[in-house]
Amino acid sequence: MARKLPERRAEPRRWTGWISAATALALTGGLWLAGVLPQAQQILYDAAVAHASPGAMSEAVLVDIDARSLAAAGGNWTYDNHAALIDRLSQAGASTVVYALPLAPPATPTDAQALVSSIAQAQNVIWPAVFADRGPTVSLPPAFYRSTLAAFGGRGSAMVPVQMGPFAEAAAAVGHLQWGADSDGILRQVPLVLSHDNVGVPALALLAAQRVLHLSAEDISWRDGSSSPGLLLGSLAVGVDAGAVMRPVFGVSLPRLAAADVVANQVPPAALRDKTVVVGMTAGPQAAVWTVPGGSSLHASDVVAQTLVGLRVARSVTAPNWAHTLAWGAVVAMALVVVALPGLRTRVAWGVALGLATLLVAMQWWWLQRALHMVPLMAAVAVVLWGQMLCSVWAALPKRTPGEVPQGSADAERMMALALHGRGELLQAFERFKLLPTSDALKENLYHLGKDFERKKDFALAKKVFKHLVHRDAEYKDARARYRHAKTHLLAQAGISPGHGAGSSFGEGASSLPASVQETLPRQKASGAFAHYELKHELGKGAMGVVYQGRDLRRPNGGDQNLGTAPGV
Repeated sequence: MARKLPERRAEPRRWTGWISAATALALTGGLWLAGVLPQAQQILYDAAVAHASPGAMSEAVLVDIDARSLAAAGGNWTYDNHAALIDRLSQAGASTVVYALPLAPPATPTDAQALVSSIAQAQNVIWPAVFADRGPTVSLPPAFYRSTLAAFGGRGSAMVPVQMGPFAEAAAAVGHLQWGADSDGILRQVPLVLSHDNVGVPALALLAAQRVLHLSAEDISWRDGSSSPGLLLGSLAVGVDAGAVMRPVFGVSLPRLAAADVVANQVPPAALRDKTVVVGMTAGPQAAVWTVPGGSSLHASDVVAQTLVGLRVARSVTAPNWAHTLAWGAVVAMALVVVALPGLRTRVAWGVALGLATLLVAMQWWWLQRALHMVPLMAAVAVVLWGQMLCSVWAALPKRTPGEVPQGSADAERMMALALHGRGELLQAFERFKLLPTSDALKENLYHLGKDFERKKDFALAKKVFKHLVHRDAEYKDARARYRHAKTHLLAQAGISPGHGAGSSFGEGASSLPASVQETLPRQKASGAFAHYELKHELGKGAMGVVYQGRDLRRPNGGDQNLGTAPGV
């Protein structure tokens, strides 16, 4: 059986991998600057964190001023209603009352006298202060400084208090209720400390966690010199960024009570005793809603409570110091992979690129969901995918060998070669045909040229023409069989039987075959017992097998050797 010629594989252009890698890096940088990759990072972040376990805390309860409570109060929850609510919570034995609801200062001091009195008598109310980026500073009551953190001055964003009122003076502590959604409208970060007057102003959730853990202001400190920055609540380390901003894991399920039921004494005291109660508005114009990762909508009181749970159980998403080093390393590694991709077959290269991209996305997901670590790997994903797309484009572009005629003038050159063919100048016609890009017309011309060489009994040139045609299209008509036929005639003219060199000596003397008979094969590796050889020439074949000239890859400096294979191998 005739041996099937391997299809010639186009060699990749020199520097294709390097050019593709450099272009992929530039395109990835453009996507980052355009905000596409950061948005992809946020989408993956939201999906992974939404499936992460948020932890649990049994000491927290939510009391909602909901639509039913507003209806019971006649549509407006007044200062007196707030005073009655605080009194009931105090009587039930609540350990801390966190008011996540800023109230406008009263028109006159007497309007809110009852509420101020209730706050002062309870001695456990944490009141919110409203801050702004800029504006005139209001006078700060002593209560403000009693709850500040001197060690955190300058740590958080610089803000200015714009609303305090008499309620803050009566409160046990004053904290901020300040956060903002990202550019896509999703709330992912909660600042635990703001900076004002060279001191740190703690968030309501941080003050609540301080009371739950029975800590003083001196027990709250900053952790440096570790794998990631953090906040120390006594011995409890909470992961935050360098600006003391926390990324909570939302999704904690907490018990909820209606404020109207609490005021009406319809809630058992055991449901509130020794609890940290977070009071918030969930209906009416003051009921602001925030969208968090996963698509859930939370009110301000929910955000405070969920942040409190994250502080209490030390569970938050962090960016370790090594994360960005690993991310840059992944980008460089993917760029080097792109450099090597042109050396692979197209399907294999796409498999490698897609496999690596999937692996990187899976790693980032795992780190977020399981370890709560932000490791940005989307840039590396973009580099390997862009790189493979560029390599595929390069491979699809028409390739020209040195001296090859451009496609635009190929028809004119082919007509000239046909004219030479018609005048009987077959060799000159072949030299011109070789430089033309492949087309159906050219393959037909080469086929007829080879047949004309056969008719002239010039089997050496017939062999060259048909071999050239087979390399362009391995299945074109009977070009392969005509190539074999021409080679058989050359062997006969040289006085060599078709089985020459196929005996036990594996081609003894076969290397002396005439150059017109030796077949130059595209470089390929043998298989089976000769897998460590690179095949160079077919020297002969016969009933007992085929003889090749090859090079032992285990001996780079060694000479060529003759190899024999049995039929069908």
